[in-house]
Amino acid sequence: MQREIVYAAACVESLSSLLTLCVLTMFAQQPQDLVVVAGQPVTLPCAIPGYHGIVLWIKDGLALGVGRDLSGYPRYSVVGDHSAGEHHLKIQRVELMDDAIYECQAIQAAMRSRPARLTVLVPPDDPVINGGPIVSLRAGDPLNLTCRANNAKPAATIIWIRNGEVLNGAMYSKTLLRDGRRESAVSTLYISASNIESGQQIICRASNKAVPNGKETSATVDIQHDLAERLRTSLILQRRGNSPRLTMSDKAQRKQYALPRPFPGDGYTGQLELRSVAALRDP
Repeated sequence: MQREIVYAAACVESLSSLLTLCVLTMFAQQPQDLVVVAGQPVTLPCAIPGYHGIVLWIKDGLALGVGRDLSGYPRYSVVGDHSAGEHHLKIQRVELMDDAIYECQAIQAAMRSRPARLTVLVPPDDPVINGGPIVSLRAGDPLNLTCRANNAKPAATIIWIRNGEVLNGAMYSKTLLRDGRRESAVSTLYISASNIESGQQIICRASNKAVPNGKETSATVDIQHDLAERLRTSLILQRRGNSPRLTMSDKAQRKQYALPRPFPGDGYTGQLELRSVAALRDP
């Protein structure tokens, strides 16, 4: 890329000879467009060898201060060898408010650098899956998962992963926040009942240019079966004292359900395996 050179004739009047000496002045360094992640430091260069007048740094058309006095901006400072014409602008811990257009101006030489755009990237907040980390649903129902990644610049991209494979077909939307810079993103994933199993882990990964590797969260699927479907049930009639009892053993839930109605007969112990259970409810 061809280097842009900005120069001017800086004229100084000699008191002894009453002569005017004009010296060619130019930018040896000037700010360039930069992209930086919020929280990192950045330095915008400005060097004008042989110039000893006032230098101003301009942000979005407004002066930050005069010379090296930037007291109104605690994170900003002008650094470099002043005698060598170095007036670099250093910003500590860049924030979203630093996203702007900057210029370096040499007042007495009537020069200004090229405008430089400082773009600040903001990573998304940690993604959140609604209802996680355990998402319960009834057997036979489809799975709907919603993942949110807020306050990013640019908006986060969201993908869903199961067993190491990306799941396609999710619905995606984003909303511009009030500051006009950051965005919040939402992704909703639909999985049919026939394509989901209890215990499966679904990962939501949110990423943008600030965090290319992304941030992750996950939800584990817990399918709730009806009592009639989850019972592997045996009915056991046994004598307990003077009152025989009928008990149901739910092996899946490790529970026993006792039916206190006495069963006719005395001294009888037997077991009946049920192949079909219907219309049963938890007591």
